[in-house]
Amino acid sequence: VEKLRGLTLNVEIQKAKKEQELLQSGKPIFTYIFMGLQILVFLLMEYIGRGYGGSQNIMILDIFGAKINSRILAGEWWRFITPMFLHIGFLHLFMNSLSLYYLGGEVEKIFGSIRFFFIYLFSGFFGTLLSFLTNTSISAGASGAIFGCFGALLYFGLTHPRTFQRMAGRSILTLLVVNLIFGFVYPGIDNAGHIGGLIGGFLASSIAQLPKQNNWKVQVPFLLFTIALTLFALYLGFNVIY
Repeated sequence: VEKLRGLTLNVEIQKAKKEQELLQSGKPIFTYIFMGLQILVFLLMEYIGRGYGGSQNIMILDIFGAKINSRILAGEWWRFITPMFLHIGFLHLFMNSLSLYYLGGEVEKIFGSIRFFFIYLFSGFFGTLLSFLTNTSISAGASGAIFGCFGALLYFGLTHPRTFQRMAGRSILTLLVVNLIFGFVYPGIDNAGHIGGLIGGFLASSIAQLPKQNNWKVQVPFLLFTIALTLFALYLGFNVIY
């Protein structure tokens, strides 16, 4: 009986060790870098636009690369990326920085810094792309990339459901649903960017996979699908919708 208890305890210890390793694959390096970048850009916007509304001035947003469809159609393709580093007003910056600190930190710990870098940037790009396809409003903010972190956690939940449940999986899902509903109910929120970011985060995570758990049978089909979907969306935007 004592031997059996010892073996059982050893198995549980090994399981806990593997789970801990799974949740601690990296440190939140890029999370802090992205936070620092968006704060720095915000301060620059406020300084340059002082006396004229700062970061809430449309001209300032235009100069710094907000999502403006006419500019993108004119060839300023970088506006698919730059909006994720811009924020309109202090509250917008504060809420997104707080979300990035908690969600981004968790995703970077699980996926590692290099994978997180790819997931975050692709999510922001895909969020802007869906916003570009569905509305002509000027938009900016890290929300699409942050929703991409939700997408990454959803992918993790599908591949490691027990671990996901133990790390407050239900709370994460509830928070995601509440944020999506909030985006539909309140005007002025670019929910297309949020949904695009969520999809982008899931796709990017499927391509990146978890550290030491690469699976080309999953990665290759998702990579090909993501490339095809992105090219199709760009074609729609540049040749059909506008």
